[in-house]
Amino acid sequence: PATRREPGAGGVVAEPLRPVVRVPAAAVHDSGGVSTVWIVRDGQLARRVISAGPVSAGFREVRSGLSGGEQLLLGGTEKPREGMRVKIQSGVR
Repeated sequence: PATRREPGAGGVVAEPLRPVVRVPAAAVHDSGGVSTVWIVRDGQLARRVISAGPVSAGFREVRSGLSGGEQLLLGGTEKPREGMRVKIQSGVR
């Protein structure tokens, strides 16, 4: 894995770089200081609390809460609910 080099007390210390996860800004919902996304798993919605950074070019960096590769709800329902059944549109991933 890639590493970042930072000076330490005894010289150079190598730290593994954390992969950057970026998601469309529309997938992130902020309410009461808490950022969440809706993950689609086995055709059902699951709410996930994340730590999100600022918006840049229509995307937000996710600092924690996602590992990358998850399918997220971007639209299609105004009031998502935990366990709600959804269908993935063909060609959309």
